[in-house]
Amino acid sequence: NLQRNDFYVIEASNGEEGLELAYKENPKIAILDVMLPGIDGFMVCNELRKRYPEIGIIMLTAKGQDMDKIMGLEYGADDYIVKPFNPLEVVLRVKALLRRLGDYEKEKLKLEPFVIDLYSQKVLKNNIEIDVTPKEYLLMKIFLENPNKAFSRDELLDLVWGKNYF
Repeated sequence: NLQRNDFYVIEASNGEEGLELAYKENPKIAILDVMLPGIDGFMVCNELRKRYPEIGIIMLTAKGQDMDKIMGLEYGADDYIVKPFNPLEVVLRVKALLRRLGDYEKEKLKLEPFVIDLYSQKVLKNNIEIDVTPKEYLLMKIFLENPNKAFSRDELLDLVWGKNYF
C-alpha cells in the first residue's frame, strides 16, 4: 500500500536487520512491529530515536493494552496503530507524520501563480482554490510537473485519458 502511494519502502525481517538498514538508508519514517524477532520493536525504536532524533516512528502491534502504547510512546514513537488496521489508515498516518516533520511541502507542485496540493488534489491560483474536474486536475499536474515542455494533443490524451483513447 505504501509503494502504491509512491513511497520508497525497505523491509527488514528482524530488529537487527531493521537497524542495519536504517543506518544505511537513513529513512524519514520507520514503521515498527513491536513483536520483531531478535531485538523487539521497542528497543529498535529506542535506538533509532537516539541516533536520529528527527525520524518519524510509527509502532504497529497486536497488543492493544494501554501499557504497551505508553511504552511505545515512552521509547520515542510518534504514533501507535493496533492490529488489525485498515492499510489506508497507515498510509494516511504516514502522510500526516510527514506533514508534522516538515516534508508536507514536497507534496505540493508550485509554478507561480499556481500551486497543486498532491495530498488533497486541490489546485490553487494566487492562494485561491480553483474548482476543477478530475481531468483538469491531471492536466494541471502534468503542466506543473513539466514546465516549458510542449505537448502534442496525442501525448495529452495518452497521459490523461489513457493509451488509444478515441
